[in-house]
Amino acid sequence: MTEQTSFLRFLKLQLAGIFIVMSLIVVCLLTYSHYIGLDDSTDYYIQYEAETLSEAYQPNDEIIEFDPQVKEYYFSAKALPDALQSFMPLPINTVHLIELNSHLVYILPYKTHKNAPVFYVLHYFDIDTQLSDFNRLAIISLVILLGFFIYLNYLGRRLASQFGTFTPWIKQLATHSTPLPLPKNVAFDELLAPLNLLNQIKQENADLLLQQQQAVEQKTLFLQFLAHELRTPIAIQQAALSRLAQLDDIEEEVWQTFCKVEMATEKMKQLSQRLLLLWQSTPLESCLVDVQASIKHSLTTLSQRESSLVIIYDQPMQLTNLNVNPELWQLLIDNILQNAAKYSLDGQVNIRLSDAQICFSNQIAAPIKPVQGAAKTESFGVGLFIIKQVCQQLAITLNISQSNHYYRVSLNFV
Repeated sequence: MTEQTSFLRFLKLQLAGIFIVMSLIVVCLLTYSHYIGLDDSTDYYIQYEAETLSEAYQPNDEIIEFDPQVKEYYFSAKALPDALQSFMPLPINTVHLIELNSHLVYILPYKTHKNAPVFYVLHYFDIDTQLSDFNRLAIISLVILLGFFIYLNYLGRRLASQFGTFTPWIKQLATHSTPLPLPKNVAFDELLAPLNLLNQIKQENADLLLQQQQAVEQKTLFLQFLAHELRTPIAIQQAALSRLAQLDDIEEEVWQTFCKVEMATEKMKQLSQRLLLLWQSTPLESCLVDVQASIKHSLTTLSQRESSLVIIYDQPMQLTNLNVNPELWQLLIDNILQNAAKYSLDGQVNIRLSDAQICFSNQIAAPIKPVQGAAKTESFGVGLFIIKQVCQQLAITLNISQSNHYYRVSLNFV
């Protein structure tokens, strides 16, 4: 599992590593440049002095440029200080560096030709002075690096503070239905761009949600208006049919047609009542409903419409009562059993009652084909539409499936 690291901590670790590496590089460069620069300049002057003074003076002459412990010149190795005798002999015409007590001694044994005497040129450098200059330069460099590191640390904190405003702002945006003002402490355009994009997406979602709500409201108003307006012509048809039923000289063929019209009118009346019940604006109250009693009531209604259906309960029956709105619940059961009676192959429906589910299953001759755009396991009609709407209002999860010539409708209460 990857360890979570804050942006600020990550920057601190990276900057600390950079600071250490740069410090080591600077120290190495200073050391190298110090000794290389000292060697180059000293080598040049020693070579120049050896060439010039060896020609200007003889072995027994007193050399005016002689400066003890700074610049010394000798025409023989025996004349060298005792401390340097142990390093003799040294290769001719080559500059050598010898650490002697508290000094660095550059010594050049110089010889112009084979028979010429060896001329020794010595340059002394105080180690403490050299180290003091070097330390001063190193301290100044480290102070500059430290200032640079402090600035980078400030830069990291600044960036971290910019990113730190994202999370609370996005959380607030998630809880609001409309876009929010951008954080004031975000100073970079590159960071404001994604926030503006999120605000734009939020606004588009809000517009789509508003359009969806308006569409649902328009659909509800239309269905309410339609159901209400259907009641008037249906009432007129029922009154006319009642008067026609009182006639004595109705032929058999006309009577059958009359019965069909009366049945269709009754279905239209029930449909309009169901639509009004589904989309009524007043809140619906809940109470305990006997599940088996509501099923028996639906069977009675089906028998009055000359539709028969045999109910087979799977044992054991654990669910007996539900706390729901009785009118919507009865509407739901009526439509489920009405569909079962319509499509059942043998006129039977199996019902399994459990603690959290009611399952209706009936045998069908062939899979019910849905219309274009519907799910493959569902048919489509007014009955199924009403079932879905009732389940949505009662907070019941609806599952519909077809397999092995069985059609199953499950109502889940959890």
